[in-house]
Amino acid sequence: MEALAHRAVELGGELVLDVAQPVVVALRYGGPGLTLSFNVATSDGSTFHRPRVTCHAGVCEAASVMDEAIVEAVRGSAGAGGLPAPATPEAVAEAEKMIGFPLPPLLRRLYLEVANGGFGPAEGILGVRGGASQGDWNDLAEIYQDGPDPSGQIPVGLVPVYDWGCTIWSLIDFRDPTGPMWCTHEGQHWPQGINLAEWLSATIEGAVTVEGILDSEPAC
Repeated sequence: MEALAHRAVELGGELVLDVAQPVVVALRYGGPGLTLSFNVATSDGSTFHRPRVTCHAGVCEAASVMDEAIVEAVRGSAGAGGLPAPATPEAVAEAEKMIGFPLPPLLRRLYLEVANGGFGPAEGILGVRGGASQGDWNDLAEIYQDGPDPSGQIPVGLVPVYDWGCTIWSLIDFRDPTGPMWCTHEGQHWPQGINLAEWLSATIEGAVTVEGILDSEPAC
């Protein structure tokens, strides 16, 4: 794989691979910038998807088929108007530096290519600098530094992205590239058992509700 990557750079920076099933493929590559395209067959072998590959800090990860569907769904809503413009690379890098973790690849791609927040449930999730705000909070980095957990009990790397009201927040675990989702409410925090792509899909469909979140809260 490394030899192919080097050869791809020599040929203009593109590498096309055929993958037999829709799986997430990761390539660690320390060389210059590289664009990877994956041909992924569907189960009946008749159709091919081409998941986008994101490369950041020497790690390239192929987007899953679900990620691609999420990007297209958000892109459709952005095309209809009402969403902020995409974030600048500088704003994303600034947020990552302040938070201390890289953005999950799907979130990074949505910010940079589609909209700087404002998508997902209701009025939409927070963006990075210059994007969608929520209540008193202007962006992800600001809220990660200053709130909404005065107890200081939320683990490092869990970043608040959406305020449901009544002190209920959804958070993304930046420690994991898939972005596992968590909730916090009145000093408690707990995992939701889904990742960012699944959460965005459910919120776009209106399947995530405050009542459902509270029902999942562990007993004291």
